[in-house]
Amino acid sequence: MTFIVLFLFFISGPFLLSGEKTILRTTDGCEISAHINIKDKTYPTLFEVHGLGSSKEEWDKFNNRLEKEKLNYVSLDLRGHGESKKCGDRTIKDYKELTKTDLINFLKDIDAVYKSISQKIPAKNIIPIGASIGSNAVMEYFYKKSLKIVLMSSGINYGGFEPAELFKKTKAKILFTVSETDVYSFNSTRVFVQICEKSKKKYKLILSQNGHGVRIFDNENGDEYIKEIIDWIKN
Repeated sequence: MTFIVLFLFFISGPFLLSGEKTILRTTDGCEISAHINIKDKTYPTLFEVHGLGSSKEEWDKFNNRLEKEKLNYVSLDLRGHGESKKCGDRTIKDYKELTKTDLINFLKDIDAVYKSISQKIPAKNIIPIGASIGSNAVMEYFYKKSLKIVLMSSGINYGGFEPAELFKKTKAKILFTVSETDVYSFNSTRVFVQICEKSKKKYKLILSQNGHGVRIFDNENGDEYIKEIIDWIKN
């Protein structure tokens, strides 16, 4: 009973506590685990979407820095990942069991979390950041909603998400991160950058030594890449 009361207070009342973990339900009945750390609703809030086969914990190193910089963050486990394994009567024991429909329905997972937090904080302060398939998914979901979007190791096509045309339509500023050794993402990002240039969209590109998605934070210049992302977000 105590848990239910606290949970209802959290989703309906103001953000008085940081570091809350909660479960949100999608329109198709999946239970999505999210970690919500919002200390001040006037600060930018990073909306984090992980890569395939990973979880919200992949952002831990990045989030440690965000806390020092007084930035909020929200991270979620997409269906079939981390603690998000229940979808109605179905249990997804491993992400490899995901169907093509499941992958596209990552958008429903993002939607459930976004609708919850956007009732509490200004939508303009929510800045999505996605890694690998997560970057394609956030571009698909946020290209009309956000002023800034961070895309780490995007691809021409991940799981049915093909964002190329969206760069022509969005009004958001885009930050790309990619490593030259990550051939598919590197070539994909080159295409996206060309589209942005032709469409006169504002963008920035961070080239790392190596690594895919958040793994760029693990190389020797990882802290510098985190600082570049944070500086871009703040400015």
